[in-house]
Amino acid sequence: YPSYGPQLPFNQKQQERAWTIIGLATSGQPLYVDPETGDNPWHALSRLSVDALPRKGLLHKIQLFLSLDVDLNLPNKEGEYPLVAFIRGRPSLKPTDDETGAQRSKYLEFLVWRDPRARGRIPNPINVNIRDRYDASALYYAALSGQPECVKSLIERGANVNARLGKPPFFLSGFFFLPLNGVTFEMILACLWVGGAQPISILQAAYNAKDAAIAEND
Repeated sequence: YPSYGPQLPFNQKQQERAWTIIGLATSGQPLYVDPETGDNPWHALSRLSVDALPRKGLLHKIQLFLSLDVDLNLPNKEGEYPLVAFIRGRPSLKPTDDETGAQRSKYLEFLVWRDPRARGRIPNPINVNIRDRYDASALYYAALSGQPECVKSLIERGANVNARLGKPPFFLSGFFFLPLNGVTFEMILACLWVGGAQPISILQAAYNAKDAAIAEND
């Protein structure tokens, strides 16, 4: 089962591979896919450490790859889609340098909208309801990892708040997004309710995650 926290620990080999993929993508091979991992340039961007590529640099690369029509819906060999990879957050040399949910939400907005600041926003060709090999959507990961900003962005883009999981919930597996608290999940639950969620699937999973987070922090 996948973990919901940042892509830790910092892995030097992963960093080198990510830079290689990005280098090839910006040198005339935007559709390059790593033969070993199946990562494309989007996956590679999500792997780069916060220390190596600060926020502004990442946003610039996102806009560049959008202009090059790099596939936003391509899973790697682990069945991970770029959208989920960005929600998980980028690795860091220092735990205190982990990006906030608000920063991840900003990346998310640029991934799903052509111009997030425009009034009549035009969607990018990305499927926000696509399921991974665990039959979980990006909204499921965002809700259970305690990221209300990402939850809101996904719902605004059309994420299905009533998507049912095809397999039993696995929210406790690798659950280390700490410190989490009831207030964080209340914000997430509010977003789901406003989005029209029924008391099943993602909504129920978020309630379960809330209880687990409170118990973990008591």
